[in-house]
Parts: sequence; structure tokens; C-alpha cells
Amino acid sequence: MIDPYAILNVSSSADDEAIRQAYLEQVRRFPAERYPQRFQRIRSAYEQLRSQRDRLRHQLFASDPPTLLCLLEQLQVALQPGRPNREQFSALLRIIPPPRRD
Repeated sequence: MIDPYAILNVSSSADDEAIRQAYLEQVRRFPAERYPQRFQRIRSAYEQLRSQRDRLRHQLFASDPPTLLCLLEQLQVALQPGRPNREQFSALLRIIPPPRRD
């Protein structure tokens, strides 16, 4: 499972309005008619983060590791030719979850 914060390109400390604005921006950028799978991921990420209660639920119970296909897709979108800027680099770091310490 890819981090919904990375999909919407917001920080984990973003409030409801910032998340809503990021969602609307992503929907305009990737409309459902042209990018149905991408739109579904954006919609799913927004549903996980749309309110403080949903964000808390995500923090407590979302523990599925991302699949290799999802990671490669995110990297393909995130990596553009040239040197990544600080924002792109931190977005890439959010894609890869930290190792678990049990």
C-alpha cells in the first residue's frame, strides 16, 4: 500500500483544507476519464485522509507493505529527467516505508 500522503503530495501534518485542495488539484491533473486507475488511487488516498478521524485510523491500522508494482509506478511518476529537487526527494522517501522493528 502506497502512502496516501505521497499520492496526494501533502505532508503528514496537513489539515483538512490542505488535503482537500491537494485532492482537487490531483483530480484536475488526472481526470477519471483519461486515468481511471490513477484516479481510483487518488480517490482512495483522499478517503483515507479526508478528516482527522480518518487520518488517525490510517495511522493506527494501515500496515500493508507496498507492492513492487506500486513502488515502481510511483517512482516512474516521481522521477523526471534531471536532478530531483528537495520536494521530489522527500516524496520519494515517503514512498518507501521505514523498516519494522518488532
